[in-house]
Amino acid sequence: MIGVVSLLSSCGLLPDDSASEGLSGYDPAIIETSLAYQGLERDVLLYVPFPLPENGVPLVIMLHSEGSTPEGVMWKTTEGRWNEIAFREKLVVAYPRGYGGYWNDCLISPGGHYSEQDDVGFILELISWLSEQYPIDTDRVFAAGHSNGGMMALRLAQEAPRSFAGVFANNALLPVESECTVPTDKIPLMLLVGTADPIMPYSGGQPGLEGSASSPVMSATATVDTWLRYLGLPDEVRVTELPDRVDDDHSTVSRMIYADGETSLWFYRVNDGGHAWPGKEPFSRLEQQTNGYKNQDIQAADEAWKFFQQSIGK
Repeated sequence: MIGVVSLLSSCGLLPDDSASEGLSGYDPAIIETSLAYQGLERDVLLYVPFPLPENGVPLVIMLHSEGSTPEGVMWKTTEGRWNEIAFREKLVVAYPRGYGGYWNDCLISPGGHYSEQDDVGFILELISWLSEQYPIDTDRVFAAGHSNGGMMALRLAQEAPRSFAGVFANNALLPVESECTVPTDKIPLMLLVGTADPIMPYSGGQPGLEGSASSPVMSATATVDTWLRYLGLPDEVRVTELPDRVDDDHSTVSRMIYADGETSLWFYRVNDGGHAWPGKEPFSRLEQQTNGYKNQDIQAADEAWKFFQQSIGK
């Protein structure tokens, strides 16, 4: 069941009155709520735009990084961009909170993850509830995540592929030893990794800052190869060098697309990029010291939405 719902703020975006005829009457709003699941109240932040078409809208589940919050991933990590896309495209965005600030990803060693909760079940229950409250098109549900949230997104792709039309994992790699099952269904997947990421090592190894207790992850190449095998995709690739729009972000982006007509894997390699969700706002000097450089040539939410649209044939 869902707990008390509180309206945090209107977004100040006024719809065109001429476009609202025959559409549901939601105000553009950020809504704070909670879902009771397995004896715990799990917080969720929602962005619900006005107006919503009555015949079904997409849903994006955005998962924060380790130790972060729904507010942090909404405003700091993604720079509010998912909300802007949601208002323009008319979709609902849900920002759930991991238990204790962490998601139960696929790492199996002690200290490799910080939650023992059934987060797959929690997110599927959240989707079910939202579909009862809003005109959600269950064939257009997507998941995205950053860092620990990206690894959780990969877990959703492995263990609940039929529930999602596409998944985007940012700064996330597969663990060398995994407690997750091999996916039994194909799912469109997008990955983004920085080659100079000091927290999620591109060449594989122990994730996290120096001294962390996490078990090792695969390299980016091994992660891509593993998913190509999971998805039954050929290793033929189409490579595009994206425009270097910002000179002083110290990085560029290469996009690699693997596809077979049924599904696809898009891999964004951020050359010399660090542990970041690409966007327009640069890292501070302190953030650069711990995370490396943030790419500003793309906005990851825009690229993810482009991928999600492609995954459903639009």
